[in-house]
Parts: sequence; structure tokens; C-alpha cells
Amino acid sequence: ENSKNSSGINDVYRVYLPSSDIFSTLTYTGTKDYVATEMVNGDTVDEFKTKFLKDIYYKRNYRKIYPREAARIQGFPKDFLLHDDDRVAMRQLGNAVAPPIVFELIKEIFRTGAL
Repeated sequence: ENSKNSSGINDVYRVYLPSSDIFSTLTYTGTKDYVATEMVNGDTVDEFKTKFLKDIYYKRNYRKIYPREAARIQGFPKDFLLHDDDRVAMRQLGNAVAPPIVFELIKEIFRTGAL
């Protein structure tokens, strides 16, 4: 039996394909975000959905997003130090404001003199 609520279906919130160029906002509950371990394709939306459910979701061909991956998705530099506990690191990253966004906002503040 499936359970569906605002935190996903059966405790899975999102599953990204390995080729994803765009990721939704990571949240501190990032443990519910996953990456598929293989690709699926479909000629139509319905075909894609059917293949995704059959080959990825039901077979559990997905894995959690690792903290280092989450840091890179958020725009943190490669050498950014993460907490040793993955759960704490994911919570910190999920609550963080992406550094590139902060940089662009500061540039715009200085450009416009809005200080």
C-alpha cells in the first residue's frame, strides 16, 4: 500500500535522473531526495512515466544524494569542509543559502548603491 503526503510517496520525495542539469531546492530533509542509478527514456510523457516507475521507482534503482554532491549542487566550493555526520551535513546544506546567490546579491547591492 502506498502512502502519499506532503513529504513524498513512501518516504521518497524526489528522484533525479543522472543527467539532470537542474535540481530543485535542497531542504534539510534532503534524505528524501535521491538520484536514479540508471537512465530511462520515453518517446511520450506516459511512456517515460511507465518506464520510470517500472525500472527506477519500483526496483529501487536510486540512491541518496551524498553530502558532497549536495554541496556542489548548492554551489559550495570543492574544498568546503562538511560536517563528519552526513545527516548533520545534509541539514546544514539544506538550510544554507547558495554561495553563488549571495555573491550575485552583494554585487547587485554595490552596483545599485542600495546600501
